[in-house]
Amino acid sequence: MRRLGSLLTAFLLSAASLPGQTAAPEVLLRLDDIGMNHSVNLAVEKVAATGMPFSVSLLFACPWYQEAVEILKKYPQVTVGVHLALNSEWRNYRWGPVLGKGGVPSLVDSDGYFLSSGEAFRASKYDLGEVERELSAQVERALRSGLKITYVDAHMGTIEATPQLRQIEERIARKYGLGISSYFSESYKSLWGVAVASKKSALLELLTNARRDSVTLIEVHVAERTPEMEVIFDMNAPEQNAPGAGVVDHRKAELETMLSPELAEMRRSGKIRLINYQQLVARAGLASMRAPAETPPAVAAPAVTTVAAAVPAVSSPAAVAAPAAVAAPADSAALVKRELAARYAENEAGFRARDVDRVMRLRHPAFHTITPEGAVSNRQQMYERTRQFIGGIVKFDDLTETITALTLAGDTAQAIVSQSTARQQRFPDGSLHQVRTSVVQRESWIRTPKGWMLWRVDQIQPGPTLIDGKPPQA
Repeated sequence: MRRLGSLLTAFLLSAASLPGQTAAPEVLLRLDDIGMNHSVNLAVEKVAATGMPFSVSLLFACPWYQEAVEILKKYPQVTVGVHLALNSEWRNYRWGPVLGKGGVPSLVDSDGYFLSSGEAFRASKYDLGEVERELSAQVERALRSGLKITYVDAHMGTIEATPQLRQIEERIARKYGLGISSYFSESYKSLWGVAVASKKSALLELLTNARRDSVTLIEVHVAERTPEMEVIFDMNAPEQNAPGAGVVDHRKAELETMLSPELAEMRRSGKIRLINYQQLVARAGLASMRAPAETPPAVAAPAVTTVAAAVPAVSSPAAVAAPAAVAAPADSAALVKRELAARYAENEAGFRARDVDRVMRLRHPAFHTITPEGAVSNRQQMYERTRQFIGGIVKFDDLTETITALTLAGDTAQAIVSQSTARQQRFPDGSLHQVRTSVVQRESWIRTPKGWMLWRVDQIQPGPTLIDGKPPQA
């Protein structure tokens, strides 16, 4: 029985559900980059016309924000936030600060535009005072627009990239009496990195399996397919510029997902309850806001003295060298986090479908795990363990995982991930039980031509195991 608690520690999955809950899960759809251009504004009006409640993060630094303001005034069920911008990421379509080049010279390039990436911004000699003045000006422009402004959030994650920048965001929210997206214990998900053809199925799966003990926040980007959008080119994400999978393809697919009859039916039937930030802030109160956890629990380094005996083919963890990476432009931490969130969503889908091949497709050929005792398991061994584990699952009640820290080094990424799962599992004697497990572990990813692939899991710290609500007997 005891080994059930550690059976999942080599896998990328987790879950949390509260027994006896029957209320529909609450879902908050946040449509980002509104006001970016006319194509995006046309798309958001189509979504608003459905009547469903949702939230929009509006780029008040962009020239098309005024059209978005006029559109949104017609739809009171749409909550508006300020997408705090310090970057301008598109080739040949740029924007700059509300205060102008002369007002905040440390925040712009020689042409007066925001820098294109979070990395370029952080590497620049930006002035914190200018950051605060510019973002305050963006909020004040929003407040003068006549829209009710409820919250702020970070365009491309830049204002949350360092503790000093995050403090500016928090001061601005306090100064203007606004909430901050992700500060209400939301469970964050994104469609950004999901393959174009899989957008709708990914959303429906997220909704079907949404947690009931917290609000599920889903980040969405929408746009109509127009000549304007066809030429949009992302200077930070090469995979978003591929034929048939460009920015316009992704955003049009997410628009179609928002307008899908399946989403409308889930809302109509009460399987989910859509809310917006105005409702969430009113219910929780601004005093309840807390920054998302940035520091993971302490995770003990694994012992490695028994590795050679455990798996003769792998002499030691140090001997398992990282595979060669594929060179690519530097990504912002927020961008990589989105990409990995999409990978985790694929991983969860594989487990829910009980499809071991689908799960293992995300693992690099050199994938291996290292337990706290130092035992190493290679990809083939993990394939067999995954197959055996999935074979005993009758139903996953819930799966969830949260990246609590992320470190980038070129084309590799290390994520500290908090995972948990609740499942109906059949034991070898044929009896059926509800099993809950949790784990915190370090997961090492590497960029390949197929995208990010997992190649190592270590520093595993298992949490408590409950079988039918009780700790397992020794």
